[in-house]
This record gives sequence, structure tokens and C-alpha cells, in this order.
Amino acid sequence: MPLAQSHQKQEQPALELSQIPGVRILLVEDEIMVAESLQEGLTKRGAEVTYFDHPMQALQYIGENPEQVDVVLSDHGLPGMSGLELLGEVKLRYPRMHRILISGWGTNLEDTSEAHSAERILTKPVRVEDIVRTIIEKSHKPNRKRGGK
Repeated sequence: MPLAQSHQKQEQPALELSQIPGVRILLVEDEIMVAESLQEGLTKRGAEVTYFDHPMQALQYIGENPEQVDVVLSDHGLPGMSGLELLGEVKLRYPRMHRILISGWGTNLEDTSEAHSAERILTKPVRVEDIVRTIIEKSHKPNRKRGGK
């Protein structure tokens, strides 16, 4: 007589999402729905996200709290100053802070002195996983310290 075969379902491993626990991200995005979506996704991955919709507010916050920012994640099209201009200021004042630009224009941005202010340019619509992978990649570069000057 044949032995009865077990028909138990084998559990599929859960899709492992990259985590960035404790990484302090300053998000600058003027589209509220985009900002909320990114903030929620990054927080679920363990990041601490501070959000501003205006670049001047973001610069003021960084100036008062440089030790609270590891990564500046900025949209390009912002009121008053472009994301590249913002990241240029951050690079000048806090060269060890990581800088990521999100752009609906892709990587075809104007050729200005700020063009190299972003360490990486991600194209909208951007996936949270792409941001997380970029942060992980940048945080494992040698001779980099988190935050500040």
C-alpha cells in the first residue's frame, strides 16, 4: 500500500524589503501626495523622515539641526529654488551629507554649476526601493561620516 503523501502548503518566504533603520532623511517635496507616499514608504523601511515643502525651510532646519540629517532627498521642481540649487547649498555647507535628487525630467537637467550637486538623480515616478538601495549604496562608501561637516 502506498504511503499517504502530505499535502501541506509550503510557506513562501516573505519578500524581503531592504531596510534603512535609523537613517535620518530630510525630504523636500512640494507635491503633498508624493511627499506623503515617500514618507510612508521610507518610514516603513525604518528611516526617520522629516518633511518640508519649501527649500528655504529645509535649509533652515539643516542649519539648526545638521546632526539630525544623514540624507537630503529633494524634488527638482521646487518653489523659489530648484532641487539642484538646494543640493548645491547642502554640498557647500555640509559636504558629508548624502544628496539625492528626484526629477520628473529624468537626468536631462540644465547644465549648471549645481549639476553635480546630487550624488544620484532618480527619475519620477520613483520607487521607494530605488531610494532605499541608493541610500544603502551611498552609506557604504569609504571615508564617509554621517551628517554634518
